[in-house]
Amino acid sequence: TDSIPSSLAYFFLRSPEEDEKGRLGLTTLYQPKSPVSPVADLVFIHGLGGGSRKKWSFSFDPDRFWPSWLVTDNKFLDVRLQTFGYNADWSERGQNVFDIHSFGQLLLSSLPNHPDIRRSTTRIILVGHSMGGCVAKQAYLLARHDPSAKDFADRIHSLFFLATPH
Repeated sequence: TDSIPSSLAYFFLRSPEEDEKGRLGLTTLYQPKSPVSPVADLVFIHGLGGGSRKKWSFSFDPDRFWPSWLVTDNKFLDVRLQTFGYNADWSERGQNVFDIHSFGQLLLSSLPNHPDIRRSTTRIILVGHSMGGCVAKQAYLLARHDPSAKDFADRIHSLFFLATPH
């Protein structure tokens, strides 16, 4: 649609049958067009049973994906938006050997390995819903305790927890 950036529309191109919950890993939703580096990286991390697209929208209509509403506000035009998807299906728990610690490690390795994040010095803001908040907190703690991740840990500016059990 015309109201959202093409990068967000791309996130929705797959059919519901192919990609019901959204992509796994780190996905850039919006890259500022400004020649200046983004002022921050805002990363949305879904919770238990959710997905990188499903948690933030119950529709396949890109206009109903609420992170896209941020880029309609001029204050967010210089903020890079991303989602982090992981397999958090409770029903498949017996088949899934990963846990919050593993997902935190995956997030921690995904962020500094993303080419745009690696090449910048932006502040990183993590927004976690439910178990996603636990994953964000775990990634932060792992970064703080790993001397090789010190520079990256220092870039984490804020963590927002939405309905996260602590």
